[in-house]
Amino acid sequence: MAILRSRILRRVFVTLTCSGLCTGAIAGCAGTQDRLERTGPEQFTSRVEEILSDLASNDEAIESFVATGKLILELPELEAVQKFHGAKVRFRRPSDLFVRAGHKVTNHTVFKLWSVGRQFLLEVPRRKRESYYSFEGERIESVPFPVSPSDIVREMFLPEAWSTLGSSEVRIVKGEANATIHRMEIGSRSRPRRLVDVSLFGTESPAWVIVRSVLLDKSGRTVAITTMDEYILVNGIRFPKRVEASFPVEETRMALGLRSVRINEAIPDDTFDVEKQARKLGLLEESEKRAIE
Repeated sequence: MAILRSRILRRVFVTLTCSGLCTGAIAGCAGTQDRLERTGPEQFTSRVEEILSDLASNDEAIESFVATGKLILELPELEAVQKFHGAKVRFRRPSDLFVRAGHKVTNHTVFKLWSVGRQFLLEVPRRKRESYYSFEGERIESVPFPVSPSDIVREMFLPEAWSTLGSSEVRIVKGEANATIHRMEIGSRSRPRRLVDVSLFGTESPAWVIVRSVLLDKSGRTVAITTMDEYILVNGIRFPKRVEASFPVEETRMALGLRSVRINEAIPDDTFDVEKQARKLGLLEESEKRAIE
């Protein structure tokens, strides 16, 4: 039973954090097998540059954010969909994350999760034995590529370094010249690593935002699907109020509805002091023993 619970908690982490920022409901896009016929790349060169510029400027303006919201979790091991109200989310660039989820009725803390650099801590206050700390990060066996907690957090909040991508790496594979929705392919033509749907947001000064992102493995299979919608403007920054991530192979889904979003608000450093919290829970020594073994 303890092993099963551990697997569930690990999947909570995968679902919560792998997921890159994106949403929407643009159908299709499940893997390389359903990529659409390409349009002449020269027709969209300027449009690709425009999209990348919008995504880069928006991401680079986000140093941190604080939000509360509702967390919905669906796992094959759980008998019913789990709902956590009053979830608190704290993020600091480039990949520091803190999440506290409460019980849907009592709002008592169900779990706390930290991912800071290579450190990962999952605290389950009422089930101390299920709390887990890792300094080096782990390879999650169910995901077919090497991944660490920090990798997953970046996938969710800062999936690409948009300013470093060139026209040779990004191609529009769906959308007319004047369309307000495009699908882009990132990576090599033979083995793209990501499919991204983007849409224009805003009326006075419309800019491109991500609404759906599909991460692919080297064989072209779908690893993760992340979507975003209900964008709002916060201090001139475009931010989604709804984020949903799913893992098809895992039959796992997580949806996060955010409210009270505050961007670039100062977050105390001790919020992300993972080692201090691990020592307090008596997990630091346990992690060191695993490293030796």
